[in-house]
Amino acid sequence: MRARPLVVHVIDSLGRGGAEQQLVSNVLGLQDRFEALVVALGGPTHLADSLRAEGVEVHVLSAERARKAAVLSLAHRLYRKAKPKQPALFHSSLFLSDAVAGMAGRALGVPVVGTFCSLLDGRRSPGIATWKVATENALWGVAKRLHVKSIAISEAVRSDAVASLHLTRESSPVIYRGTELLTPLVGEERAAVRRELGVAPESFLVLSVGRLVAVKGHRYLLDALANRRVRAVPWTLCMVGEGRLEQPLREQAARLGISHAVRWLGKRDDVRRLMQAADVFAFPSLAEGLGVSLVEALATGLPSVVHDAPAMNEVIVHEENGLLAPLANADAFAVALARYFESPDLRDALRAGCVRHGQRFERTRSVAALGDFYADVLERWR
Repeated sequence: MRARPLVVHVIDSLGRGGAEQQLVSNVLGLQDRFEALVVALGGPTHLADSLRAEGVEVHVLSAERARKAAVLSLAHRLYRKAKPKQPALFHSSLFLSDAVAGMAGRALGVPVVGTFCSLLDGRRSPGIATWKVATENALWGVAKRLHVKSIAISEAVRSDAVASLHLTRESSPVIYRGTELLTPLVGEERAAVRRELGVAPESFLVLSVGRLVAVKGHRYLLDALANRRVRAVPWTLCMVGEGRLEQPLREQAARLGISHAVRWLGKRDDVRRLMQAADVFAFPSLAEGLGVSLVEALATGLPSVVHDAPAMNEVIVHEENGLLAPLANADAFAVALARYFESPDLRDALRAGCVRHGQRFERTRSVAALGDFYADVLERWR
């Protein structure tokens, strides 16, 4: 008999997304309380090696990206993979995994829990067809009926799940995604990063991290930085991320006359290091389940300027650890940036606020809450 209950973690892939990175953090953080079997439905599998290096058993059911049409086949393969292991619990993340784990868990008579990672209300996700959102929510609702409970990564996500899928708040507790607390770089270490990025010593380093797609709202950030009041202060924008809107955004920066001050960095594996050397984090996203990079900036002691929208305003408290600007309003975003640039006292106060508020998202705190959640589910299942 096992000394520790076995949890089967099921996820669509092991790429470098926020849900995938949180799975790795949870599995490794709970090794003293729970054994783990990690099953990815398909590729990519970037994070598989880091788990295996820590002694975690990892299986990938398909070499290709998992498809919704293969849900029954994937559920059968998961069932066969898990049955000999005698798991105590399944934990799934993301839409397809919720359905696959739900069916396999039910067949094995094992409780299944899931994680809501994103907003379900299509009105908050520009560019996504309403019919598509409604269809996927209906299917997700069916899948969630196979689960005993589901974690939400923010209050906003929980509220959407309750409204869209007719769940109860009690069945969907909030456990924030956690991250490591870091401190800003100082002295030569900080200067070296800034030189590498081509940022002058007298310039504010404005960092933005996110996929270059419409919902991330980068066009509002570029418009805000072109504001006359903002341009009166020297700044350099470093954009981390890739996406189909990169060329249109480059063209927008050229039209606004700010191309010389924008660095297009693409994908980076050292985002936290960049945050440690930055002066402010600009996060103009229009809709987020929580905002992994926003949490990481906070936990690095880096104040943020963000849109005042659900989930993001759970992380950022206006004038305590950052500044909130009305949604999709470039002029208001510009005012917030200008206030930050112009006031040393405000910057100091917000940095101090980041240290206080960052504790809410400290990794060990989130992992411990998840472990207690597992224990409660297993106790109730007996």
